[in-house]
Amino acid sequence: MDDNSRLDDLLLEPTQSSPLVRCEWQEGVIRMKGESYPENSYELYSSILSWMEGLPASNQRPLSLELELNYLNTTSVRAMIEIFDQLQLAADGGRAVQVQW
Repeated sequence: MDDNSRLDDLLLEPTQSSPLVRCEWQEGVIRMKGESYPENSYELYSSILSWMEGLPASNQRPLSLELELNYLNTTSVRAMIEIFDQLQLAADGGRAVQVQW
């Protein structure tokens, strides 16, 4: 994917056990709001991780993670660690990264 390509935004509607997730490419923002204790957290968080991995490495726009999570179960915490690892890789690659929790 080159710099001029546009990555699709990702929208995951909230459920009783999973948060609202909005990944907005143009704004460089990942927003999560609600509670996270889904039966299969891998399914939920793998979508977010795939979206993050699709960000063009050559595009150095800032990336922000905005979290309003009231509760996370153990498997959700493990998945969030993977998201933080991806953010660290982006920062190590020169991208400005911000987390608001």
